[in-house]
Amino acid sequence: MWWLEPPNALPAWQRATTAVAPDRELRVPPLSRFPLPGGQVALVDSDTGGWCVTDDVEAGLLTEGRRFSNAIGSAWTTQAWRRGLLRDGDRHVLGDADLAGEAAACRDTYGLVLLLNGGCNLVCTYCYLGHETPSKKRMIDLSLAEEAIRSALQRPEEQIIVDLGEIAVSNPHWRHLATYTREVAASSPGEVRLTVQTNGTTLDQSSVDFLAQHEVTVGLSLDGPARHHDRARMFRTGAGSHELAVRALERCAKTGVSTHLIATVARHNVAVPELVVGELLSHRPGSYLLKPVLAHGEAATAWDREGVTSDEYASFMERAIRAAVESGGALDQSAAKFAQRLLGERRGWADGCTSRQCGSGRSLHVVASDGEVFACPRFVTGGTGFRPPGRLSLPLLLADSLRAVPESCAGCPWLRSCGGGCTLSGHDGTRGTVPLPDPQCTAYQVMHEVLLRQVIAPAALGADGLVNGRVKRCSVRPDHLIESESR
Repeated sequence: MWWLEPPNALPAWQRATTAVAPDRELRVPPLSRFPLPGGQVALVDSDTGGWCVTDDVEAGLLTEGRRFSNAIGSAWTTQAWRRGLLRDGDRHVLGDADLAGEAAACRDTYGLVLLLNGGCNLVCTYCYLGHETPSKKRMIDLSLAEEAIRSALQRPEEQIIVDLGEIAVSNPHWRHLATYTREVAASSPGEVRLTVQTNGTTLDQSSVDFLAQHEVTVGLSLDGPARHHDRARMFRTGAGSHELAVRALERCAKTGVSTHLIATVARHNVAVPELVVGELLSHRPGSYLLKPVLAHGEAATAWDREGVTSDEYASFMERAIRAAVESGGALDQSAAKFAQRLLGERRGWADGCTSRQCGSGRSLHVVASDGEVFACPRFVTGGTGFRPPGRLSLPLLLADSLRAVPESCAGCPWLRSCGGGCTLSGHDGTRGTVPLPDPQCTAYQVMHEVLLRQVIAPAALGADGLVNGRVKRCSVRPDHLIESESR
């Protein structure tokens, strides 16, 4: 069998690498099997999240119900136990480890998002915030924004992220608040990161210079090449915004401003994932995200025209991952997190999205321009907010029951890395305490399978690629340790 060990695994998996297998009869539990292009087979245990790549001989050995004895005398059986692929009765190598708690401990970050203006200069076909015209009346009150920032900077987390939201129509407020944040952060004991989001249409050189001076990371929306981007992201005149967005990116690159690109996957680009990934990677962002359109706002009223099904998004992500792998480029943020979680790597859980252990409503808050407080910046409609009666407060917004994994997730081989999907995306505001399945469940399953076949398994078998650096590549043949080498 072949497997990978990351340099910074969750504690339970670190302990597993040196665990002593019980000197008793061990059995093989039900394992999910995934044929690989080279004739090998990947095996995954849904209870532990453990996996390995095997040849036909080992795949035959690891069949459900098979039993092994004398585990201490067998290097192969010991490694199968350590990988979470064998049982001692009902017990496995992770024992009673609280993997959800260990994942949560990886995150010591608080995020505050401010929506500075209730309007926008674009009328994107899928915008979940609506098509209100920007105006001073829809601008956030500066004293409210400053109070929210002060509250965020008093949090106990080691890292505080203040995101000023869309800044295209929020000048001079966003500049004032960026300066204010840096001034207040000077006396803050933790690390403070500043970010903004933008469509790029008003990001001139003066703005970029200001962003560089204040060490602000820019999240910029880019839905692919111009012919696809401009079909959805347009001005009220009907003119597209791609050219201005690309110019803004070029200014950021020349000035040394870090960028994160966001592409919304909807009807206008779902058929061309290779072009979308190619466009995004061509601008060399620090990271990028391919997120599915939500049935909120404008998209909800025109879902037949703008929406995509979970199967369509799944196909998009499968091809997008393949395109990234074949080009030697980075994976999108969601796929990268899933790959790291499959390895047991702590970094995969540094950001709890996507999982039921995300920070929404507890270590993440959104303050809208009218003062309403929400749990997540993607879900700011449908009566899901909280309006403080007096002074601004950032309460726990979501019921604990929402953190429970939906019953439909039982037995899924990817549960340990998916975490049960998004906490909020299955909700319409009418069943606020019932954990509902994530509508993108199919896409997450497809993403995991293609990551296993295209990234994880090839790396375990010796291919150079996206999994590299200090990851330890290991293998053992039945009853004979073959190799265990660090790369």
